[in-house]
Amino acid sequence: MTIPVRPVRPLRHDRRFDLLATTFFFLLLAIALCVLVFVARTAAGVAERRPVWAGVLVVLGVATAVTLRSRWRRFSAARCARRAALALEEAAEKASDSLRTATHDLAVRPAPGDVERTTSLGWVPEPTAPAPAPAAHEQATAEYTGLTADGFEQATAAYTELTTDGIEQTTAAYTELTTDGIEQTTAEYTELIADDIEQATAAYTEAEQAVYEYRQVAAEYSELDPDGFEQAVADLCVRDHCQDVEVVGGAGDLGADVTAVTPDGRRVVIQCKRYAEDNKVGSQDMQRFGGTCFTVHGADVAVLVTTSDFTAPALDYAGRSGILCVNGEELQAWCDGTGPSPWDLTEISP
Repeated sequence: MTIPVRPVRPLRHDRRFDLLATTFFFLLLAIALCVLVFVARTAAGVAERRPVWAGVLVVLGVATAVTLRSRWRRFSAARCARRAALALEEAAEKASDSLRTATHDLAVRPAPGDVERTTSLGWVPEPTAPAPAPAAHEQATAEYTGLTADGFEQATAAYTELTTDGIEQTTAAYTELTTDGIEQTTAEYTELIADDIEQATAAYTEAEQAVYEYRQVAAEYSELDPDGFEQAVADLCVRDHCQDVEVVGGAGDLGADVTAVTPDGRRVVIQCKRYAEDNKVGSQDMQRFGGTCFTVHGADVAVLVTTSDFTAPALDYAGRSGILCVNGEELQAWCDGTGPSPWDLTEISP
């Protein structure tokens, strides 16, 4: 019995591993795979957009395969793969050899100053001119150093002189400008301060005089007659920027002695009671005023001013009726300007 022996492909011992050729081989193989993937994706896109054409192409492919089925027997995928691998390997080797040749040419290219001689092995550079003698070189170096030292000293001296002059001139100019600026600024500042001090002093003196006058008036409130006291309260309203200030006290005034309009537009009705310190405003006076100030006189703010004080029942009624009470001390504070105006103690009703 004869055993068939499978032919073995002879090994090529002259071939050795080449990293560059292997790299080119796999590079070409990657390019081929990319092309195949691109063709497959294009075919899939055409099939998705034109399914009828894709079906026709598939039918034609099947018919062609059936017609040429006899040739498929001789077709071997392994053989085609081996042929493609060999072709890629040969292409990689050729590219590797070309790259080596180009690299070698660049490495052995002559310098610009060399002279080429062509021989059977390539070119050989001619020897260049000999280097200058050391003595001449030392002499030239000494002369250059001497010239450089002299020039450097001259340049340094000139620069130092120019720099010193420039600094002195700049310092003198800056000092002069600074001195003039300081003197001018000081004079202007002194003049402004003097003007401000004079204006502030004048304003303070005027305000102090006004306070003194109002204190004198307040001290004299108890010595005024009823009409004079009503006029003094009206003057306080005018001082605090009220408008339409009128003294309406007298017979048949129905409890209103002074009427005015506040700066924020509210109507004020004031009743004035010039009493001695031991005579307080009682509940009856407060009730009479409360019965007419709002209903008859249409007051937004009702105020009862006295030089003395109020009894507890009067204050209780005033609190329940919404009447503002100003006693002697509060009147003094209003007069001095250290206390608020009566209408400033109430909020503006919506």
